[in-house]
Amino acid sequence: MFFRRRSESRKKYFAKIARRNRGRRRLIEALEVRHMLASVAPTTSDTGLELLVTYDAGEDILDLPDIDLYTDENGFLKFEYLDGSDLKQEDVIHEGVPVNLADASYSTYDIDVKLNANGSSDLARLYQNLRGGDAITTLNVGDVTAPGVDLGFSALAISVGSDHTVSTRRVAANADMETAASTGNSGSLKLFAPEIDVDGRLLTHVLDDDTTFSGGDITLESKGGLDDVTSTLVTLPVLPADITVTHAEVELVGATIKGADVTIGVESDASDLFDDETSDGGVAEPLQEWLGSISFGIGVATSLA
Repeated sequence: MFFRRRSESRKKYFAKIARRNRGRRRLIEALEVRHMLASVAPTTSDTGLELLVTYDAGEDILDLPDIDLYTDENGFLKFEYLDGSDLKQEDVIHEGVPVNLADASYSTYDIDVKLNANGSSDLARLYQNLRGGDAITTLNVGDVTAPGVDLGFSALAISVGSDHTVSTRRVAANADMETAASTGNSGSLKLFAPEIDVDGRLLTHVLDDDTTFSGGDITLESKGGLDDVTSTLVTLPVLPADITVTHAEVELVGATIKGADVTIGVESDASDLFDDETSDGGVAEPLQEWLGSISFGIGVATSLA
């Protein structure tokens, strides 16, 4: 009896040590830096900025980071994205000079975020997420001040949070962007994406009694058509024919939108014509895998708005 009890006690002891070691391994694994191997490559021009989002082979399109973009207190344009476990901040540089949207250097400025698709599987996953309303990568627009600039944003998804303001108004320094009198003409503002979510403030107006200066127009345009997405938002190695899976959405929750003319358009058009010669460009198999049991005999067209 004594030896059996001691044997049982030793088993419990070693089992306890094993559990402790497993717990330590899990803790070490949890503390390891996770690298997504994704990157955001900026390219500037006289009239704008392009951010090309891509990832290394072996990773997944769902690992792509969101991008945070804003202007600092002096009007310089900056962006951040999650690189592995760290938030990476970049200044926007044009020909060695930081981009300033508040010092009258630019009358027009467009900011475009593009997905660098690695193949038809990426395109199929993009279609599925647009169809289901989930963004592959989102441009989170923070506080952006661009007085008098015709400003444009385009991305697969654009979000303006409830505590952020995008303004093209000219007002006195440190004045309230919404209520202060204008000191010059406002620029226009355009957001283009299959998914647009605005909870904050978009301001391009002048006050009601202002007869000197003019406000800028605001356009929120959401299009989910294949041609619209791939021509402006995606860099593709191959474009499949006759496959159209679309999703378009504009969501305004507690938003403040003030401009001269405000236009909100949502268009999701999956109409298409198919025939016996239709080619899927190699995208049918991943589409079938991610979208479910669909017959690809002559083509597929779905639409959600």
